[in-house]
Amino acid sequence: MKKETTYKITLCALFSALCFVFTYAIKLPFPVTSGYIHIGDTFVILSGIILGPVYAFVSSAIGASLADLLSGYAIYIPVTFVTKGLMSLAAHYCFKLLSKIVKSIQVKVVISGIFTTAICTLGYLIFEYFMYGNAAFANIIPNTIQGIMALVIAVILSPAIKRLKNESFT
Repeated sequence: MKKETTYKITLCALFSALCFVFTYAIKLPFPVTSGYIHIGDTFVILSGIILGPVYAFVSSAIGASLADLLSGYAIYIPVTFVTKGLMSLAAHYCFKLLSKIVKSIQVKVVISGIFTTAICTLGYLIFEYFMYGNAAFANIIPNTIQGIMALVIAVILSPAIKRLKNESFT
């Protein structure tokens, strides 16, 4: 039991670190909105699929929020925490539900990724609408691009999911 708990916590920390690094260190500025596009959401999707709901929520929320803090976007921490956590939950439950009817891991990842992209785009749109009004709609395109990039990378990494899922605890 203790070994399993240590394994869970270790994977949670690993996914949190991956989410942070690929959000903070590898980003493309989007000058129109003063924001940036990143591929950290890849690990939000993958954590939901591999870690299970609780550990995925924690790893995604902490990794992405820490990137906001260190990037100078502290005002976004609350929405990032909630949105990234919800994205990982959606990825988990969508993948789990699809596992009953779809065999292809890639198809399950794509469908799960579509839901996570919608949650990301909608979550930030609602938050930014209260901050910026109609100007918030300008972020729909970069948030969607970010989700698609994360989804493509998650599909590329999906062969590794099968191996990790066999050892996972969802």
